Amino acid sequence: AGKCRGPHLVLAPLSIVREWTESAATFLPSLKVGRFDELEDKTAKGTRGFDLLLLAIHRARNFASELQQTQWDFVVVDEAHKAVSNPNTQTAAAIIAIPFKSRLVLTGTPLNNDIQELWALLNFINPRVFGNRDSFEDVFRKPFAGTIAHEKDVALDDEERQVLVLRMHQILRPFMLRRTKRDIDASLRITFHNITCPLSAVQALLLKQLRADGTLPAVLAGDKVGVRHITGKEALAQAVCNHPFNVPFFTQAMAAAHPEAAA
Repeated sequence: AGKCRGPHLVLAPLSIVREWTESAATFLPSLKVGRFDELEDKTAKGTRGFDLLLLAIHRARNFASELQQTQWDFVVVDEAHKAVSNPNTQTAAAIIAIPFKSRLVLTGTPLNNDIQELWALLNFINPRVFGNRDSFEDVFRKPFAGTIAHEKDVALDDEERQVLVLRMHQILRPFMLRRTKRDIDASLRITFHNITCPLSAVQALLLKQLRADGTLPAVLAGDKVGVRHITGKEALAQAVCNHPFNVPFFTQAMAAAHPEAAA
């Protein structure tokens, strides 16, 4: 934790700012963590007392001038593909203007087949290397520019497309840490829990009658009604277990038996 001393800034969607707070307390309990928007003093002097400060992404434009007063060690943008993929927005402009030593972008969404979005993310991470968008796009959209006459009329075959994909991977490799399904711990996978709920007295009575002779109690229709006249026996049993109100005629029978309640 000694190497993690900041100040660091994490910009994340409001819905997961709390998760960041809880994760920091769990994995880096020695760090002093706070909410930037709750600071009384948002100047460099005020942020110096914290190791990690959190702020909802959409509020970056509200505190644009305050955020620029601190030289942040690390600026982390969670769900960055939504925040900085379009540098022309006010939010992206405010984030890009934040002073930093290092930047990190996180996303749980696969990168789209969008050259402009990819360039925007790479430009945010390393603007010195990926400063010119047109040159970056030309590498992939015009691979034969300057080498073949009328290169616009040249269609790429599968092998040439694969070469471009490999070139893209080579460019991304130094800048991207990718987690695959193999890397995800088994404990994080989806689990299912079966919870047994006891039947109410009414449910038990209806289910018992249904199992006994495949009919509903007479109160439901004024007479014994065979299941075949209503629905399948299994479907009806499931309806009873979910709630008696799902059983055909049950609500009508209840209303007839207790007209004062229906009124």
